[in-house]
Amino acid sequence: MNILITGVSSGLGKSLMEEYTNQGHNVYGITRDDIDLEYVEQVNIQLPKILKSVTELDVVILNAGMLGDIKTFNNWSHEEILKIMNVNVWSNKYILDYLFNNEIEVKQVISISSGASKHTYKGWGGYSISKCALGMLMDVYSKEVEDTHFISLAPGLVDTKMQDYLCNDVDKNEFPMMDKFVKAREDGTSRKPSEVAKDMIDLIPTLVQLDNGSFVDLRDVI
Repeated sequence: MNILITGVSSGLGKSLMEEYTNQGHNVYGITRDDIDLEYVEQVNIQLPKILKSVTELDVVILNAGMLGDIKTFNNWSHEEILKIMNVNVWSNKYILDYLFNNEIEVKQVISISSGASKHTYKGWGGYSISKCALGMLMDVYSKEVEDTHFISLAPGLVDTKMQDYLCNDVDKNEFPMMDKFVKAREDGTSRKPSEVAKDMIDLIPTLVQLDNGSFVDLRDVI
């Protein structure tokens, strides 16, 4: 199979790329060095260099994303909002539009979502809004590109650099929900990226049975 994955330099994206490659698939990985998704105009310049003569993709995993700073939303600047929306939402539109406008057949699109897209916490405004918008983006495309199956997939708690930040750098007195992530690391609820990647790869072929454009939490189906 031909697989396109964004955000493969570390964490879940890297594990997905490694697992698919170990299974013998062709993986086209995108790192920030390839395309800085904050600058969405780079997509149309750099993506042709990565895909070259590819005419068909079995799975596209839109994994790249950013958390942003945990702080009350009134303290977010316009520039910070634009940045997180570009990385988490609009860069994915540019990627999909490039694929479809260049008649590259895409069978499945999986956007990496979060439970925070459905239920937010104090300090999570930028992340939650962007992930909510990403889910709607998938739903919109599912109505307009009916030959492709779209899913927003929340992987649950994954032990990544994002968890490092949440556990170590956020004021837990001001944002008490951070204790949840500390406890998850202590009790093993926060899983290794390699474990999550294997479960995702096993699950992805079955997701086409779900309604096109829907949201699924990995923890509910494994």
